[in-house]
Amino acid sequence: MDEPLRARRIRNEARMLGQIAELNPERLSILSTHDDGFRLRLSTAVSLDTDGEQPVELEVVFAPYYPAVPIEVYVTPAVRHPNVHPTNGFICLWDRHSPGDTVIEALRQTQRVLSGELRNAEADHLMQPEALGMAVIPYAPLRLPEGYLLEREARGFSGAKRKRLTEVE
Repeated sequence: MDEPLRARRIRNEARMLGQIAELNPERLSILSTHDDGFRLRLSTAVSLDTDGEQPVELEVVFAPYYPAVPIEVYVTPAVRHPNVHPTNGFICLWDRHSPGDTVIEALRQTQRVLSGELRNAEADHLMQPEALGMAVIPYAPLRLPEGYLLEREARGFSGAKRKRLTEVE
């Protein structure tokens, strides 16, 4: 019998994640894998009251109906950000979902959210309204394999680039 789409996609996501971790050993480590996702440690710019990059742990979750529903990411510890739940660390990454979104795009979105570069003030996405005025701190995106094409940046595949969250200017 053929492998179900969800299982095949998660297997491929794990392979891609392994490649990204090899290219970024000082910034990304895979702590564990399970049928529904991955537990990762990511060193990235975090909008806290500290300077520089901070390690955070991420739980990347593939819902039962993935890829028809988006990848979910939870951060530990929960950080001060308008689109991060203050208790469970859920990060609202997508204002639009595409079945083509990958774990790599989720990680890059996570980096942008944690640095304060991305935030969404719409009520559906707002979990810490008091954090809307947070400062933006520069971050360096994870290195990707040569020739890797992000779906959201691929104009020829899915049309014009879509914004996922409101970019801070």
